[in-house]
Amino acid sequence: ISFDLQSQYITYMNYYRQLFLDGGSFVYTSAKLFGGDFLSIFTYYLASPFNLLVVFFSKEGIPDFFLISSILKMSFSSLNFYLFARFFYKKQSLGNLLFAFGYGMASYSMIYISDFMWLDGVMILPLIILGLYFIKREEHYWLYPLAVFYGLLTSWYIGFILCFFVVLFFLYLFFSDERKWKEKKSYFKNTIILSLIGGMMASVLWFAAFLHFSGTKANQSFPYFSNLSISTFFTGFLEKNYATPQNIERNWGYATMFTGVVSLVFALRYFLNPSYSRRERISSLIFVMVMYLFVTNSILNALFHGGREPTWFPARYSFVLCFMTCFFASKEYDAYNESKWYSFLLPLVAACIVLPIVLYTDNSNIFKGNEEFARYQFSLPSLLIYLSASLLSGVIPFVKMWKKYEGKEKLGETILTCVLLPLACYSSYRGEKNILDKNIEYNQFQKEETYLSDVALSKVFDVIKDYDQNNNYRMESTFNRLGNYNEIDNNPMFYSYSGLN
Repeated sequence: ISFDLQSQYITYMNYYRQLFLDGGSFVYTSAKLFGGDFLSIFTYYLASPFNLLVVFFSKEGIPDFFLISSILKMSFSSLNFYLFARFFYKKQSLGNLLFAFGYGMASYSMIYISDFMWLDGVMILPLIILGLYFIKREEHYWLYPLAVFYGLLTSWYIGFILCFFVVLFFLYLFFSDERKWKEKKSYFKNTIILSLIGGMMASVLWFAAFLHFSGTKANQSFPYFSNLSISTFFTGFLEKNYATPQNIERNWGYATMFTGVVSLVFALRYFLNPSYSRRERISSLIFVMVMYLFVTNSILNALFHGGREPTWFPARYSFVLCFMTCFFASKEYDAYNESKWYSFLLPLVAACIVLPIVLYTDNSNIFKGNEEFARYQFSLPSLLIYLSASLLSGVIPFVKMWKKYEGKEKLGETILTCVLLPLACYSSYRGEKNILDKNIEYNQFQKEETYLSDVALSKVFDVIKDYDQNNNYRMESTFNRLGNYNEIDNNPMFYSYSGLN
């Protein structure tokens, strides 16, 4: 358990568990100074259905709950992306496992695993986008509003980011569609109506939370206009984008979009695939350029966060770029037999351009005063996997020119996938392990022994509280704060108020 998980959220989850087992109000709590609203805390941190599993864990086992629930969310992220590809392309394909695995094991999910409530948004995004395509096809209208409802319900903050991205993605779909306005008008209307239905279904929670957080988490405070280095954007797609936990303590500019280098190779190849219209591929390129501006521009970055620059854990929306990478990769794989033999050159050319930029260009103001992490830390194994995937991906488009290959396309794709899948798994594993190793190296976690010691101490405080029949003290009558890595903010529900310690 690391970062805010050990100083806030594990205590929230303990209190949530107590509500089920010992009774209490989901609307009001006496745990805050003079008591106060609990509903907004619930909507921001605890509304995920996965959190109901906490009743099957003891107080000592809550870290295990976080581990298991996070693994489930990441697994469902993979499953949902596979389902997206299955129904989007209307066929089964072993190759989609490459990109489903990459999405589920995205570096974003491991870095932000301490903000456990955000992983529900990562998990539901593929189904939201699938719902958009269903609306376009005029079928299965129920999926989109239900997926939007889930995204807003589980965390209205990430729900806003999802909705913001849906608007951008809808515009991308709309303008890449070569049909005339009259033919697309019903798609435009139906999307607006179903979006409102999904938002209104979730408003029972997000609206109350928004009113409560207005002036704090929900206010607007746009920063001064500034731009980050181009290196900041590119490093997010590479294995060692997480150089130190201090990176994510900056206000903005740190993004992570690593989904393994195999998906990155296929995503790049997509832009040279002639089976997709030039208009669609140009629209896709413009979409990527727009996302680049959001990552590197301070005003646009704050806009994607709801109009307020994060105090730390910046680029909280970067999981949408993880989705885009895997989405473009799956499109390339679906039309793989139409790909040209020279398409493998684009990933190689991209590497020749990007690597000098990230190795010799500072990541702007993020690393001022810390030269050790000013530039990307090179990874030779990752480069070798990337080169291998680039060359292997060019084999079938090359051999398909031989007459002997005719009728064996499916077999060729299956063999290629079986070769690439271990590379994809290993690449994602390296990205995740790098994150965990850095958190351990910089002591950004709490050991299990420390947590269990805190649990034992909380029982002592319970005995002390029993002496005061009037409960005439501030907050810890019903809400115990456990181990705190930064020794501040000893009120876990409403910052800046002191409590009994």
